[in-house]
Amino acid sequence: MGTCLTHTDLLNIAKRCRVQVSPDVTAYDLHAHFVEAVRKGGPLARAMQKLLDRRHEGILRIVGRARSRAELEQIWRREYDAGRIAGAYWAFQTYSHIPQDLAARIFGEVHMLSHVLGRTIHAAAERASELAARVADLEAKIARDAERHRQALQERDAQIAELRSRLIASVPSPLTQQRPLLERRGSKRDRAVLAARERAKLAEARIDELLRENAALRERALRAERAAASVRAQEECPGALACRLDLPREEKLKVLYLGGRKGSIEQLRAIAEGASAEFYHHDGGVEQAFQRISDMVERCHVVFCPVDCINHRACLLAKHQCQRMQKAFVLLRSAGGATFKQALSEITRATRHEPAQFIRGSSEPTDVE
Repeated sequence: MGTCLTHTDLLNIAKRCRVQVSPDVTAYDLHAHFVEAVRKGGPLARAMQKLLDRRHEGILRIVGRARSRAELEQIWRREYDAGRIAGAYWAFQTYSHIPQDLAARIFGEVHMLSHVLGRTIHAAAERASELAARVADLEAKIARDAERHRQALQERDAQIAELRSRLIASVPSPLTQQRPLLERRGSKRDRAVLAARERAKLAEARIDELLRENAALRERALRAERAAASVRAQEECPGALACRLDLPREEKLKVLYLGGRKGSIEQLRAIAEGASAEFYHHDGGVEQAFQRISDMVERCHVVFCPVDCINHRACLLAKHQCQRMQKAFVLLRSAGGATFKQALSEITRATRHEPAQFIRGSSEPTDVE
């Protein structure tokens, strides 16, 4: 249950089965409740079985057709190495023709994987904490150095003011007779001013160096925090980032284009038909209802969203549905036909020769219609 279902999945199942869940319930308590419910059987167990069978029907068919031990081990190793652990684990724990020792070995590998992910997260969090502490120490050191240099500058200004006052007080009325003495005192004052300026330059250079070191440490701490967040995101579903298209040769690729410009839809349809793909279109909520997006995503294999011409709400809804139904979701840089044609050619070529990698966009869509 912890490998194949997320906390959100359990909440949705409880809602569909009319089970009241307290808002402050912990993830562990909800998990324990579902474990007990599955052990006893009933609506919750049937709902979970139905969800997992529907979500992983492709790998279930593959494992169900395999009969030899060598073929089963090859299927498991291929899915495990590709990161599609959730679906394969469900399939191998479902069928009764799986050899008992192979099922036990698979259980052990998945169990140890959770420990590896936990150690990775803890190490990243510990490193981030150490970097944050070092940043705080450097900031305190910079503040102390800045205060010390400020005091040095104040002392220099006071010395200069004192030298000037002494010079003025020591000048006699016959100025021409005291010229050599004034020149000597002026020279000493100038040397003091120059020395103070040099000390000030050194202090400023040291402050700049500490500021650069502080910026570098902040950047490293930020990268460590991002790495820890990435590991936490992968822990929730080990195979979510590696979903692949796996179409039979006789099945036609079905694509859904969400949004775009109204005048270019027929051009996009022609491009899709030229690539032997069925083309569906939804205008992103301009005239068509948002509720139709879920049904259209379910019928298609790939969903395309141009980030420069799509309603933000429609794109996020399609993205969540694709993640839930294990569909490929492609963010396009623009709504032009050339961009769509290039992305579609990559999808169709990968479908014909090898399973296509699930494509994730590098940025969230903009709220532009």
